[in-house]
Amino acid sequence: MYGRRWTLIVLVLSLGLHSLSARPPESIEEALECVFFVRTYGEGNKPLANGSAFLVDENGTQWIYTNAHVIEGAKKIEIRDSKNQLIRGFGKFACYSTNAGEIEAVSEDGKENKELKFKAGGDGVKLELLKKRRLAFLMYTNLPKIEKGNRVTVIGDNDGDKHMDVLHGEVSNVTKKAILTTCATKPGSSGGALIDRETFKVMGLNTWGLRSDVKPIDSLWGSSPPKKDHEDELLFEPANDVEVAKTKPWKSVSTLVAAASWTTLPAAEFMKGSDYMKEYIESVLILTLIYSLTPTETGFVLNGNSFIGARTTYSEAFKRFYSNPILRPVIALNQSLGRAKKSNFRKSTNELVNTYAKAIKLGRELYIEQTMLLKNKMAPYYRFYLEKIGANELGDFCYKELEAAERWFISKSTVGAVLPLGRWFYLPPLSDFGDTRS
Repeated sequence: MYGRRWTLIVLVLSLGLHSLSARPPESIEEALECVFFVRTYGEGNKPLANGSAFLVDENGTQWIYTNAHVIEGAKKIEIRDSKNQLIRGFGKFACYSTNAGEIEAVSEDGKENKELKFKAGGDGVKLELLKKRRLAFLMYTNLPKIEKGNRVTVIGDNDGDKHMDVLHGEVSNVTKKAILTTCATKPGSSGGALIDRETFKVMGLNTWGLRSDVKPIDSLWGSSPPKKDHEDELLFEPANDVEVAKTKPWKSVSTLVAAASWTTLPAAEFMKGSDYMKEYIESVLILTLIYSLTPTETGFVLNGNSFIGARTTYSEAFKRFYSNPILRPVIALNQSLGRAKKSNFRKSTNELVNTYAKAIKLGRELYIEQTMLLKNKMAPYYRFYLEKIGANELGDFCYKELEAAERWFISKSTVGAVLPLGRWFYLPPLSDFGDTRS
């Protein structure tokens, strides 16, 4: 009697445990059940971003993978399956702890283009799913077997139209941590699954790659203010603003998930990094604008329709930052000079040097403060992202180049005089300032 009861209990437990074990997909139809829609919302439940995610079973633990930039800055995140069912019940949270680096593009004849590379970054997060599902991808771990020409498929919410697309292609290049394919992805497929077409195992996490020849000032000043949806563009083309690259034979960038290293941290801590990153980028933009407006032999007057970076005019930059306490005096000074007629306008050098002395000093101090926060309080993803767009490079450059200017303006801030605008540089004490820009 008791023996039969224990046998029954063991049998029930065995069946229960078996039901919790996921089965890998064996067809595209089943693979679609392992890929999810991601919707994020900002303040006031305002829609923020669309993306994709996918489910992987790792030794009995199920993880939902997506791009960090898909959820970055969100106040609310919704993940829904192919049947529009809301997915709930999350455990641990982790993000990439290493950078996927660069990957070279491939020319039409199949050769690597060493002049054109894409920065893949470290744009990955995963959430533990506590309520297990019946289907989940297995990881493709035989990385040495990934070669050019391998048949692959990207599954994701291409275009963000709430319809899961299946995009076939081939591997065009691969490194130890990143992969280029001919799958024609678009915004919305970020966070989607790159799978091997033979085994249906997941190879990569679809993401966006930044062309390595894009100048940091162009990526940072690409729009005013920078828009989050630009991050979801796949490739940056400096000659044509920010757009999805249409040139064959590479159309998508993915990071190899089996090659990734992870850092586990509270999800709330990760999300806080978004605010820190925005403040850091703001400090770089402030420093860049001060640097661009600091007088040299060419004088002060700028054409408001000329560009700082790829897409932002100085007039737009002035409008955006006019209320900033560091930049407002400098902007007001330049605007007054721009409205003046050289023949009859005279400006106090005391006002000039004091304005610049204070702005450069405060701008450089703010940048150092934000740099320390970047090192001490931000999750790895944010550091990788800032490296990817060149924010660190640009900020460090402006900080260094403005050092001599700061010393000079501070040393002259007690000197008062009046000078003709058209000859300002050649009169003392401004004539010994020189051009601090390389």
